[in-house]
This record gives sequence, structure tokens and C-alpha cells, in this order.
Amino acid sequence: MSGTSMAAPYVAGAVALLKQGRPDLTPAELGQALMASSRPVTDVRTGLPATPFQSGAGLINIVSALKSRALVSPPFIAINDTAYETHPGGNPAVTQRTITITNTDKTRAAQLLMYHQAADSVTMFKPDGTLSDAVINGAPLDTWPSGKKAVPAGTQPQVSCTGCVQTIAPGASATVSVRITRPTALPESGRWFYGGFINFQLQWTGDNAARSYVVPYSGYNGNYRDIPVLPPATTNLIAFVDMKGVPIADVASLTVTAEKPAQVSYSLTMPTRKVAVTLVNAAGKSLGYLPYGCKNDAARTLPSQGGHTVLLNGQVSADCWGTQVDVAPGKYRVKLTALKLFGNTDSKSDYESRVSEEFTIA
Repeated sequence: MSGTSMAAPYVAGAVALLKQGRPDLTPAELGQALMASSRPVTDVRTGLPATPFQSGAGLINIVSALKSRALVSPPFIAINDTAYETHPGGNPAVTQRTITITNTDKTRAAQLLMYHQAADSVTMFKPDGTLSDAVINGAPLDTWPSGKKAVPAGTQPQVSCTGCVQTIAPGASATVSVRITRPTALPESGRWFYGGFINFQLQWTGDNAARSYVVPYSGYNGNYRDIPVLPPATTNLIAFVDMKGVPIADVASLTVTAEKPAQVSYSLTMPTRKVAVTLVNAAGKSLGYLPYGCKNDAARTLPSQGGHTVLLNGQVSADCWGTQVDVAPGKYRVKLTALKLFGNTDSKSDYESRVSEEFTIA
């Protein structure tokens, strides 16, 4: 079974079982044990592990978590915005992190090795910047590789490690340094999200086989701040609909009154921490916010979802939640403003904006 409604109680039950079996573990260590002992999920289309953006550390393996004799911290690596990372040697393609592996066996030493599995890279976008058909239709995201054939060098992430071949004494910890190289041969215009799994192999003295502990990592192949929050200008970004949700095709002929209001619908390609919908006059001056024209932490919307809507009734407010006042009859436009990813709310240059067609308020 799938879905968050299934996953949440399943994980809660797994954590309860793990806590019962290993009461000495802290909440953070319970999470580490559960993630590190998970099994990455294979994408049958590519033969590679599914991206951590979708699969996390993989499928829970509660038996392995209960029998675990090591803790790994951090349990995952979120590279996020590759362009704004600290790069060793000034190489913008490389990100460096440290990982600590603790041998919780108090009596036996463990031999450490490491190997790496690159996962699918995925994108949500078409080359023109619009959302892909897969996103719109709720289908599996477009991946690189797109199949099981061999791919050119540099189109998949790479991982190297310093200190990953050593013996960890009983009850001791070892800190290793990993360098993750993004898939530089994938064009940044494709807006690819990459990732993979760092697998630590630990074999304890006297054991016949090693145990695997995974650390998923993921990042964006480029400057995340450059992804537009608003759809391309070629799309019908700001749409007008009547109070029943029927599209208004001829916006130039639209006349809004208090008795005959309309609605403004807009969509977002990416989520944003702040979005505003204001009314501007013929001179381009903003007169105030439309009713419900302020929104914090606004989600991305798909065409099939109808977008976000605000009321257009000839009234505005000076601030987000202030008293609504009537505007004078005349010609107006709607202005949509959204904060860029990682933007500073106090910086005007950190906002994107679009202006609608002109209409009339009577």
C-alpha cells in the first residue's frame, strides 16, 4: 500500500517496535537506525535506485534496524542549492560533507568500506520552463537516464571518500569526509534534481558477512534561486473567472461591480513564502490588496487544480488584513507579485511580478 496515510502509521508502528527493542536509543538515534538500515527502492524503468526526493532512504527494514550495531550521522545529506554551497578547492561542481559512523558494539571492532550508488536524476520541467506533462498528469517524473542503457560520463553524480577504509574500535566513532560531484554533463537548463546513496559496509570481527548502512543525498544541478516561481509569460498566468468558476475570455470587456464581482485565478510553478495580488491603476500605481490577495507559504499549483483565487469586487485594503475600501470607477489591472526562492522579503529585487489585461470597475 502507498500514500502518506499509510506511511505515517506504518512508520510510527516501526518506531514503537524499535524503541521497545532498543530502549537506549534517543529519538534522533531511532531515526538514524531506521534510515541507515533501509533498502533503497529500484526504479524498474532505469534499473537505478529511485531518487531520494521520492523514496527517502528506501523501504523500512525493521529487523535490520533492531539488529543494527552502528549509528550514522547525519542520516541524510541535503545539498539543496549547489551554486551556493561551500566548494572544496573552489570547484563549483563539488560539495563536501563529513559523516560520523559509531560502532555501538562494545566488544568487537568493525572494518569499514564504502561504495556509492547513483540514483535517478529527475526534472519537473520542459525545456521552455513550463511544468512537464508528467507533473501535470500525475505520472512518474522524467528521469535521467531515461532507460537502462549506458549513459555518457559526467551525467550522473559521483562520490569519493577520505577515511572510508579503516577499522572502528568497539564503542568508538569514526568521521569520514565525502565529496559529492554533481552531474556536470547534464545541462542546467534541464533543471535536474540529482541524488544517490552512500553505502557504508561494516563487517565486525568474527562475522562472515558485512552489513550495509545507507546515507541518501540529493541536490539541485544548478542555481536553485534561478528557478522562476511564476510560470513563463507565454502562459495564461493571470486568469479571470466568474463567481461560478467559468473563464472570462474577453477581459477587456469585463466590468466589475459590487453586485457583479469576479475572481482572479493564478498559478505558481514553485512554492513561495509570500505572494500578493494588488490592484493597479492606469498609471501603474498600486492602490492596495484585493480581498484574499495576501498569502504566505503558497503552494505550487497545477492547471488541473485551478490555481489560487482572489476576489475582485471593486475594493482594496492598504495592508494584507486591513479594512476594504471602494476604489473609484475606472480602468484597472491586477498585479501578481511573488517572492523568489530563498528571497529576502524586504528586497524589491527578490520578487517576480506579472500584470494582467486591463478591465473596468464601475
